[in-house]
Amino acid sequence: MDQEGLAVSARGTVAAGHTVTVGDAAAPGRAVLARSLGRRGEDYAARWLRERGFAVVAANWRSRRGELDLVALDPGTAELVGVEVKTRGGTGFGFPAEAVTAQKLARLHRLVADFARSEAGEAWARCPRRVDVLALVWPPGAALPASVEHYRAVIP
Repeated sequence: MDQEGLAVSARGTVAAGHTVTVGDAAAPGRAVLARSLGRRGEDYAARWLRERGFAVVAANWRSRRGELDLVALDPGTAELVGVEVKTRGGTGFGFPAEAVTAQKLARLHRLVADFARSEAGEAWARCPRRVDVLALVWPPGAALPASVEHYRAVIP
């Protein structure tokens, strides 16, 4: 599902109409499983974007300000896209996109600008930019995600 120009609600969430559950008391070892699921989600998201014509130019790009999960070029708009990938095993603690707050989005927009300036000089420094969120629900034991939602041009 594509959702263009989606703004963050007053609660600081991407997906309007849903509440955010905060303070999941994770058991030891659960963090390792979450990182593994996150990595699998990022790998799947890169393939998913490529299948739709995007050119993925970087993965897990880091600077002193933070990290971009993926950086891609949108073939339809020629925009440089910073992609935040959120993967959850279910929706019991909220929908994946709800974890992307206004503060996080503001940082992602700064990171895309940093990437454009530092990685390609003039070529991407003048390129239009945006931030997308790919939200995956990937149930335990499933071979593929149960759902993939692509939110385009998400703004804080």
